[in-house]
Amino acid sequence: MKIYKFILLLILFIISIGIPENHLHSNRTLIYYLNNYKNITTLQANFIQKKYLTVMKSPQVSQGEFYFKKPDKVLWKMNKPYSYRFILNGNKVIKYYPQLNEREEIDLEENSQLKALFENIFLIMGLKSLDDISNNYFVSSNGSIIYLTPKKNNFKKYVKMIILRFSQHKLIQQIQIIEPSRDYTVIDFSNIRINQFINDSSFNN
Repeated sequence: MKIYKFILLLILFIISIGIPENHLHSNRTLIYYLNNYKNITTLQANFIQKKYLTVMKSPQVSQGEFYFKKPDKVLWKMNKPYSYRFILNGNKVIKYYPQLNEREEIDLEENSQLKALFENIFLIMGLKSLDDISNNYFVSSNGSIIYLTPKKNNFKKYVKMIILRFSQHKLIQQIQIIEPSRDYTVIDFSNIRINQFINDSSFNN
């Protein structure tokens, strides 16, 4: 289950950069913030992730870097407290632990559960129809805060609500994912770089 929750975190960041304007015309606030991203081809950022568990007093904290290159390349590079890389490259998923020199590669065509989860990436990036998007998410807003509530059971069993917070420059600043168990994860992004060159080799490991 841990890997599926981690994939959801990747999807959440892509939500913030991929929803096309004409697909969410019913929510002007969301369009206002996401319109800034429609010409983005690559995105890089640093992140601090805090995982809050109901059974623990202090959050689990990790730090790292995020890379995204359209249309289907993602690298989630964790540097602290340990080194870990999660890569999506087309239909290929790679998990790599540099310190252990361990590498696992998964073909999405051979894993129906993972493929279904990554289908949500393409859904949100506008490669599906408006009906598909409206059938999967409730969208609401309050100022610079956007709330996404999954409709489908395959997401609802992992996520109760997604909260996106944008900066005054219309860039994604924070993502919060609340689980049905009341555990939640907060990811703060900084040093965001847009449309800078990213070598494809970064997504091969």
